[in-house]
Amino acid sequence: MAVDFTHFAQFLGALKINSKERGRIALGPSLLGTQRRLFEQIQMGLAEDVHEFVILKARQLGVSTALLAWDMYYAFNYPGTPGVIVTHDEPSREQFRALLEMYYEGLPGEWQQPIVQHNRNQLVLGNGSMLQYKVAGLKETSSKALGRSSAVSFGHMTETAYWGDPEQIHSLKAAMAEKNPMRFFAWESTANGFNAFNEMWEEAKQAVTIRAVFISWWHNENYRVARGSRVWRQYWGLKGRATEQERDWVKRVKKEYDFDLDDEQLAWYRWIRAEKVTDEMAMFAEYPTLPDEAFVATGSKYFTGQSMSEAYRRVLGEPKNQSFRLQFGAEFTDTTLIDVNDRVATLRVWEEPQAGAYYVLGADPAYGSSDGADRFCATVLRAYANRLEQVAEFCTVDLSPYTFAWLIVYLAGAYRPCLYNIEINGSGTAVIQEIDNLRRMSGRSIIPGQAKTMRDVVKNMSEFLYAREDSISGRPMGKHTLTTERIKETYMGLLKDNFERGIFTPHSRYLLDEMKTIIRDGGSIAAQGDAKDDRVIASALAVKAWNDQLRMKLIAQNVVWVPPEQRIERETPPDTVLGRSVRSYLQAYGVLPKPQMPNQGVRAYIPQQRR
Repeated sequence: MAVDFTHFAQFLGALKINSKERGRIALGPSLLGTQRRLFEQIQMGLAEDVHEFVILKARQLGVSTALLAWDMYYAFNYPGTPGVIVTHDEPSREQFRALLEMYYEGLPGEWQQPIVQHNRNQLVLGNGSMLQYKVAGLKETSSKALGRSSAVSFGHMTETAYWGDPEQIHSLKAAMAEKNPMRFFAWESTANGFNAFNEMWEEAKQAVTIRAVFISWWHNENYRVARGSRVWRQYWGLKGRATEQERDWVKRVKKEYDFDLDDEQLAWYRWIRAEKVTDEMAMFAEYPTLPDEAFVATGSKYFTGQSMSEAYRRVLGEPKNQSFRLQFGAEFTDTTLIDVNDRVATLRVWEEPQAGAYYVLGADPAYGSSDGADRFCATVLRAYANRLEQVAEFCTVDLSPYTFAWLIVYLAGAYRPCLYNIEINGSGTAVIQEIDNLRRMSGRSIIPGQAKTMRDVVKNMSEFLYAREDSISGRPMGKHTLTTERIKETYMGLLKDNFERGIFTPHSRYLLDEMKTIIRDGGSIAAQGDAKDDRVIASALAVKAWNDQLRMKLIAQNVVWVPPEQRIERETPPDTVLGRSVRSYLQAYGVLPKPQMPNQGVRAYIPQQRR
C-alpha cells in the first residue's frame, strides 16, 4: 500500500482544530508525541503490508482526533473509498461528525473535495468516496447490523472496549475487504476490563497481519510537571526516590519502548493518582504505563500486581513449550497424539516425566466450577515438599466427558506416580465413572500386553480423598472435590498463597492471562464478565491435592526442591522428548502403531490415525 506520508503531513499542516490547552491551532505543527507515535506505527505497519491495527491507548491523548484527520485524508485522496466510522454511542457520533465538519471548513480550497451529502448517517464526496457513521451501542442487540449491507475497505472503530455486543465486532469484520491493497482498519480504545477488546489485543500481539499499538500517557509531553514547581515538590521533592513499582516501570519502558521516564513524569502520575483519579484500578485502565496494566478488573484483584508482573517476566523469558494435539476416536485405542503448532495445541508441555518424581493433576471438566466454564482443562504439577512446578497443561472446548477421562489417564500414565483431583460438578461425575470403567477393564484386555500396561498405569494413579478442614478425625468423606462457595474459598486461597510465596510456579502464559481476570467481589472469587478461569480452577485443584494429601509424605521423604545454583549434582534429563515418552506408553498399550524406521531428523514421530 503506497501512502505518501509527506503529502499527508502537508494535509495535517492545513487542518485547524480547537485544542483543549491552546485554543485554535494548526494540527500538523502541533502534533502531540502520542499522535506522532500513532502515525509512525501506521506507517511502519503499512510498509510491512499490515492493514489492520488494534490500538490500546490512555485517556486524552488525541488519538481519536488524529485518526479522524486520517479518515478525511483517506476519503479525499483515494476516490471511490467505501469507509465506515463506528462509535460506541450516539453523542460520540455527533461529536465526530462535528469535528470532521470543522476540519473541512478550515481547509484551504485546494485540499477540499466537493460534498454531495453530509448528515448523521454518512458523508458522501464528489470523488465517489463515502464514510458511513454507525453506532455500535453500549448494550447487547439482536440486530448485529454493523456489517450488514456493507462492504468497506476503510474503517475507524473507536472505544471498542465499550461496545455492548461483541458480536458486532464479528459482523463488521465479515464486511471488511481482505485483498484491496488500499484497505485500512483501525480499532482504538482505552481498556475496559477483560472483554472482547482485550481478546482482540491479545490476538493482535500474536498475529502477522494485525499490528498491536500501545500509546501510553508518557508519550504525551504535556503529562509532566516542571521540576521545582509546587506540584513537583509535593509529589517528588528534592530527595524524591522512585518506588519499587516506578523503578520497574522505568526499566521496562526503556527496554520495551526505548523511552526514558523521568521524575517530572512520575510526579505528574502521582499527582493525578492522588488528586484526580483516586481509584487505583481506574488509574491503571485510564492511564496505563504498560499494556499488561491496562486490562484490570472492577472490584479487588485477587492476585497482586507485583506477583503477576514477576510471573509474566519469568514466563516470557523461558524456553518455548512443546505443543501437541490429542485426537480422540470412537474407542480408547483410536486416539492419536500429534506434534502441532502452539496456536492449535491442546496439550502444552514444559518438562518431560522424570523417574522418581511425584506429580499432582487437577482437572476441571466443562461447566464444573461455573456455568461459564465451558472448557475441559487439566494441569499437571511436579510436586516437592516446598515447591509445585507446572509441567503440562491441557485445555479445549471440543471434548466429551469420556474422552476427558481418557486424557487424564494418558497424563497420569506419563507422569507417575500421580495424585489426581477432579471437580465433581458439571460433567465431573461422568469423567470419574469412565476412569473407574477403565480401571475395571485393565485386567480384561484381549490385546497382547495391554492388560499389563494398564495395570501399571492404574497402580500409579491415586484419587484425591476429600476431608473437611474442620474434621477432628481427618477421615476422608468422599473422592475428589465438589465445589461449594466455602470449598472454592479454600482452594483458591491455597493457590493464591502458594503463588505469591513463590511455591506454585506456573509456566503457562495462558494460565497467567486467566489469573489476571480473577477478582474478589464480596464473597465471590471468579473471573470478571465473560473471561475464563478453567485453567485457574484446574491448578487450584492440583494445589489442594498436594497440600491436603501429598505434602506431608514429601516432607517425610525429604523430597525438596533446591535452586539450580545450589545443586551439587544436577538432574540429567532423559534423551527423549515427552512426546516419545507418552508415545512409548501408548504404543505398549496398543494405541499407536510403532514406527518402522528412524525419524531421520524429524523432531517428533507423528502417528497415523487407526483405521
